[in-house]
Formats: sequence, structure tokens, C-alpha cells
Amino acid sequence: TIGGLYICSDTASYIGLFGYVGNKNCTDVHIKNVGIIDSCFIGRRNVSAIVNTNHGIVENCFNKGTMISQNNSSGISIHNHNIIRNCYNIGKIGDAGSSCACGIVYNNYKFIENCYNAGELNATDRIRGITTTSSNVTYANCYYLDNGATGAGTVMSAEQFASGEVAYLLQGDQTTD
Repeated sequence: TIGGLYICSDTASYIGLFGYVGNKNCTDVHIKNVGIIDSCFIGRRNVSAIVNTNHGIVENCFNKGTMISQNNSSGISIHNHNIIRNCYNIGKIGDAGSSCACGIVYNNYKFIENCYNAGELNATDRIRGITTTSSNVTYANCYYLDNGATGAGTVMSAEQFASGEVAYLLQGDQTTD
């Protein structure tokens, strides 16, 4: 868990704890068990907590910080070209000046599994609980809080999150091994 990170720039773009993970020929890179707390990243374009462009595997990661940009903001990654699994966002994504806010990924080109968003999403144009891009890609077992967001995944009420129903659904057939 990492906290106390503050990046604030009107001109910076492609902000994330990790900028670029792997590439189309190197997909066995893993980002695992990373969490952002008590942090704020503010930039001009493409701001996310964990990784900006992912070609590897992002797993068991979370965001509890604030991610804001004029264009695209997300809780875990801006571009996902491989796998994001078992991740969540409960931070604040976007503000009144943001054009797009997504709970997990801005552009998903491959696979998202067992993820949820219960964070605050704010934008002038697109507000997506999980991600914006949804054609020719796979989503499995993803949930987002019913707070005006739309998009891939299953919308759930605050009561369903509070009761543990979403946690139960996310667990599915996973084991502790």
C-alpha cells in the first residue's frame, strides 16, 4: 500500500504509479497487490492510479485516492491490452471539469475479471462504472455502484454492496490457494 503521493499539473499527461507495463510482445509482466491510498493525481489527460498502459497482468490492486484530469480518468488503468483481475476502486475519479470518468479502466481492449467500482465518479460526458470500451472484449464478474454510471458490468445498489452480496459474487469459485 502506497500513500501520500501528490501529482498536480495542468500540463502533465499519462499519469499513473506505473506508466507503461509490458508491450504487445511482452505480456508476462505482473503488477500485483498494489494499493493507492490518501493520494491525489491531477493532470491534463489520461490519469489513473495504478498503471497508465497495461500489456501485462494487473491483479489484486486497488485505488482509494483521487484521480482527476480534463479528459480521461480511471481508478486502475487508462489502457488495458491484456488482463486486469481482482481489482477495485473506491476513490474519487474525475470532477466537474473532466470529460470521462471510469471506475476501473478507460479503454479496455482485452479482459477484465472480478473487479468492482464503488467510488465516486464525476464527468461532463461519459461516466462508466467499469470501462468505456466494450466491443470484442471480455468482462467477467464485474460490478459497479448505482450512482449514475453506465457501461460494462452489472450495476448494484449501495445496499447490495453493504450487505456483502457483491463480495460473495466476486468470490465465486475462487479458493485461498
